[in-house]
Amino acid sequence: MTSWRLLLEDRLILHLYNYQEFKGRWNAPLAICQEGICNTLSILQPQAAKAAISLIKKGYIKEGTAYVDGTPRTRKIYTLTARGIVKANVLKGLLETDK
Repeated sequence: MTSWRLLLEDRLILHLYNYQEFKGRWNAPLAICQEGICNTLSILQPQAAKAAISLIKKGYIKEGTAYVDGTPRTRKIYTLTARGIVKANVLKGLLETDK
């Protein structure tokens, strides 16, 4: 058993992996905007923003806008790119073999 920790960026990729069906849709759950990401990963908003910017630059996620359930206006949302999905599958494989 290897002892290692997931980086925040890796945790964000794995979180977004669960919401792939919302890519390209006009409405989305709170979980894929910064507020929902912060709540789910137990981090502060500046940490989520910094991780998202880094992942966008690396080509793992993309930013868009959508109506978020329970909010009156559109918000920025984040979804995985094809490269991000590959990275998520690699991370999931690592987690499975580490059990």
